[in-house]
Amino acid sequence: MARLLALRTCFRTPCALAATVTYWLGGLAVGSRDGVGYLYREIRGRVRDQVKTPEGIQKASDAYKSNLQVAAIIWSLPHFLLNISEKLRDGMRAKSAELWAPKGYGALNEGNEIAGLVRNYDKVSSDFHLATYNAEVVAEVNASRVGN
Repeated sequence: MARLLALRTCFRTPCALAATVTYWLGGLAVGSRDGVGYLYREIRGRVRDQVKTPEGIQKASDAYKSNLQVAAIIWSLPHFLLNISEKLRDGMRAKSAELWAPKGYGALNEGNEIAGLVRNYDKVSSDFHLATYNAEVVAEVNASRVGN
């Protein structure tokens, strides 16, 4: 339970989870290092050009699976800058994290599982307390106190 609450505090938002995976991807974000901005712009342009055809989508898919810098570009840019659908980009991001940042990918999956549990935690806790409250037991305990 303590682990659940600690992770609940740590990963309050999907942005926190994404930041964790970005950290495990080595912090490779667009323009994150001096002198590579041109390279990242070239990669982004190449991906945008390739995804116009089904064959190009396959080439882009192969590229991010074999090159960490391409994976970092796909991870860090919004779908509309890559000229791909959000669903396709999300799938590529998940696969990138799995391939290039397995530790971060594991944390992301664990966070998603815990987020499902945490979502219901307050309601279940409240329901449990309501279900276990018994007025007769409370009256009996109050009556048995010394000084009444």
